[in-house]
Amino acid sequence: MRESVIFSSENDNIYLYDAQHMFSVLMHPDMEKAHTKLPDADPYYLKKYQYLTDHGFWGKADPPDFETEVDEITVGEF
Repeated sequence: MRESVIFSSENDNIYLYDAQHMFSVLMHPDMEKAHTKLPDADPYYLKKYQYLTDHGFWGKADPPDFETEVDEITVGEF
């Protein structure tokens, strides 16, 4: 399973790539502190982090569910 990833740019901007929603967002440095559970995280960002967690961010992406049936006729066409 893919997980959400935090990364930084050359200019030290911090981004989150959310694997579940497949997009990147700019993060405030205090949001990164909340994500990494540092003790000096701002209470506002702790609440915001919890809200986003409750709504599916920061988690693991569910793999796609592919269903297919292969039968003798389909295999024989190749």
